[in-house]
Amino acid sequence: MIKNIIFDMGGVLIEFAGPIYVRNHYKDDIYLIDELFHSKDWEKVDLGLAKEEDLIEKFTRKYPDKKDEIEDILLNWHKEVIYKNTDIIDKLKNDYKIYALTNMGENHFNYLSDRNFFDRFDGVIASYKLHLIKPDNRIYEKLLEEFDIDPTESIFIDDNKKNIKASEKLGFNSILYDGNIDLYEKIKEIIASNNS
Repeated sequence: MIKNIIFDMGGVLIEFAGPIYVRNHYKDDIYLIDELFHSKDWEKVDLGLAKEEDLIEKFTRKYPDKKDEIEDILLNWHKEVIYKNTDIIDKLKNDYKIYALTNMGENHFNYLSDRNFFDRFDGVIASYKLHLIKPDNRIYEKLLEEFDIDPTESIFIDDNKKNIKASEKLGFNSILYDGNIDLYEKIKEIIASNNS
């Protein structure tokens, strides 16, 4: 019987705003998306080992003529949040426990927290607090332990195949969300097949 729904954030409930911010404000600097947001340095932000402010110096040394752009991007990217699928939480909240398991840095987490975004969840695990990121099994195990969750009674939703594989190995019912499915209908389908 399904009792818990666990959502990833970026790509599932919100769009990852970093690339969007660059495209909206710095069309001539699209190459900065990969440099800033798809790098080992960015992984350190998600791990809580660095903040965006720490990356400014490194990247402005590499691109001194882009100092202002880099500073603006790294300090403000998280302010252009695009929410999606949040209505699903409202539809499920009365019947299921709702959790978030997210690879997210401190600044972005605090920005969303200050706007009461996480109030809709029964619990949240953010990577920066644990210095662990998905697909490391330990972050899933922390979620299970902290909230006394049985993975076989849970649906885990993520947009990353590696994260889905890790969750399935632990026994979760998992959904790979690529934006091309009706997520609410898929959740209801898994609930029906597990609760029959």
